[in-house]
Amino acid sequence: MLILGATGSAGRMAIQIAKLFGAARVIAAGRDTARLATLAALGADETITFDKIDRAADADVVLDYVWGEASAQAMLPLLTARADRGAPMTWIQIGSMAGELAAIPSVALRGPGCRSSAAASAPSPRATSWPSCRPSPRRWRPAASTCRPTPYP
Repeated sequence: MLILGATGSAGRMAIQIAKLFGAARVIAAGRDTARLATLAALGADETITFDKIDRAADADVVLDYVWGEASAQAMLPLLTARADRGAPMTWIQIGSMAGELAAIPSVALRGPGCRSSAAASAPSPRATSWPSCRPSPRRWRPAASTCRPTPYP
């Protein structure tokens, strides 16, 4: 698993959750080298800056808290450096700390290896007309851990 934006609060939590749920290898990527240096203590197996993103090319899942130009520039190197270019890579776009827009080349999305999805961190304005889009805290089932969810309406 590769976590883009691992130095932020959500990214730091994602490292721990990935390990808790059994991720064999977690690669944490970010821009702040001082904060990257602290992530091994949270469970990151490797930390990289965006200029070394091809080191994470064989990750099967990418959690993207960054988006924007940083993600746009990372996608092709990740896909083209894979040992098996046909192996699936699931790109989950969660945040947009580096920008709302990312100019992704269409070839990156058409290739056999990339599957993408998006997760909303907060209900969008459309959620009022699409009830199925609203997050439901009641669907959460806590794992056997010390983490316990706090439901919010």
